[in-house]
Amino acid sequence: MCPLKKIIHSKSSTYVLSKVFLDSKKFVFVNIYALNDQMQQLLFLTDLSNSVLNSYANETLVVGDELNCALTELDK
Repeated sequence: MCPLKKIIHSKSSTYVLSKVFLDSKKFVFVNIYALNDQMQQLLFLTDLSNSVLNSYANETLVVGDELNCALTELDK
């Protein structure tokens, strides 16, 4: 069992961040769920990068995601 240090989630619940210690090593897990609208995605990812990911740049960061990025209009 690994002790969970801290859980942070966004107000819009589009990401969840967990700090975990495994074998005395700290990991920061971030699970992302991006919105479907491309403009909202851009704003969300920019904000996420500036506010969250940069804060943990020197940590062991593990990011999982559902980016909802369609390559073409047909993919929607």
